[in-house]
Amino acid sequence: MHLSTHLAARALTDRVGAERSAWQGAVRLYWPKFQVDANPYEHKYWTPNRLLEDDEALIDELRRWLGSVSAASVPENPALGWMRAARRKALAESGDIPDWVQEYIETTDAELRGLREERDDLKEDLAAALTDVAAMREQYALVSQYSTKPAAEDGQSAAPSDADVSALTVAEAYEHAKAEIGDDLIFLPSADVSIKKFSEYKDPGKLHKALLDVANAGRRWGDGTLGKPFGEFFTDLGYGYSAKNPAVRDRRHKRHYEVKYKDNLVVMEPHLKVDESTGPDQCLRIYWYLDEIDKVIVIGHVGRHLPD
Repeated sequence: MHLSTHLAARALTDRVGAERSAWQGAVRLYWPKFQVDANPYEHKYWTPNRLLEDDEALIDELRRWLGSVSAASVPENPALGWMRAARRKALAESGDIPDWVQEYIETTDAELRGLREERDDLKEDLAAALTDVAAMREQYALVSQYSTKPAAEDGQSAAPSDADVSALTVAEAYEHAKAEIGDDLIFLPSADVSIKKFSEYKDPGKLHKALLDVANAGRRWGDGTLGKPFGEFFTDLGYGYSAKNPAVRDRRHKRHYEVKYKDNLVVMEPHLKVDESTGPDQCLRIYWYLDEIDKVIVIGHVGRHLPD
């Protein structure tokens, strides 16, 4: 993110509060008459993950939202209203309109005004309903990703058991691992994208454990307590590991190993070989970049074997 963009985003957050702002690639739709004390769910919010899942979702939903809310709001062309009023005035002045017709016209006009007022009320109700639906979907997605864990005796949330994780989908196991790992690893958006293409992997529990093991290695490397090379550490845990990969220097395949980190392209060379199944969606690899300055492992890909 450019500095000016970052400062502008920070200023917006300071002004409206984190709940009503948008950050880390998110998008929020602010309706007219937005106030800093507004209910945040009244102003639609697209999370970075939702945008990564489908880059057309934002445009499609904006069309549906704005179209449904504005379709009934188009006012009558002023020229048509003027022509209708002029014709009515001319007829009234000519004396050719019977009383019962004049009464009918006045009654119809009153009903039309009532219908327009009702339309405006329904338009507001529609906007509120669409906002409520979006809010409930966001909350449901959050609950689905982070299902409630049983409380441990010390009051902290207990990690899910192996059996619990094995019953999850690949995406859910991945999100559970990220939640448990916290700041011990950095997960790039490219990793979130790669896991969505790996939904048929046969062992979510193994994926979950592998990520926790990488986080453990990264934490120990960061604080200087690893005590051995990465290769030896992972071999002791039963994994294969490669610190170097010739494919990253092959011009045909290099682009698959490049990811954006801190506004720079970096190369993922170290990777964990979690298993050696032959199916393309069963051969799990975790690729990362080593940030030697901040001493942290930066995960860029979790999924199938990258081309080499």
